[in-house]
Amino acid sequence: MTIYEQTHQIVCYARCWERGQTFGAERFQKELYAQMAAAQRSAAQQRLVRLLGPVAESYLRELAGTDRSLARQVCELFELIRDYGPEAVAAAVQKAHSARAFGAEYISNILHQQQQTGRDVQPPVRLRRRS
Repeated sequence: MTIYEQTHQIVCYARCWERGQTFGAERFQKELYAQMAAAQRSAAQQRLVRLLGPVAESYLRELAGTDRSLARQVCELFELIRDYGPEAVAAAVQKAHSARAFGAEYISNILHQQQQTGRDVQPPVRLRRRS
């Protein structure tokens, strides 16, 4: 078996007549897996990875293994990015991933908690007595 790219020979393998045999795949396996993973991600998922960084890719992979709708989760993550910004959401995704908490509601909860703790505590209001 010989594979050509136009007139250039790329690779040549001996012919095998047995069923289910694969030759030469190990040479290209890493590249094939990388291409397959990228091809399986939707455009929205790719955009999310670009906005949030590599932690989002790992998080999405784990999220896909849950019983949640991945498309719905991605939409909810985009809403959180709109409300809190990509940096805050990326930090929350990192925290949720470390805790193995997969779902947009976990990210939302982390962001809400951070927002609550980030507020300045105001002194109590003093009321004056009227005479």
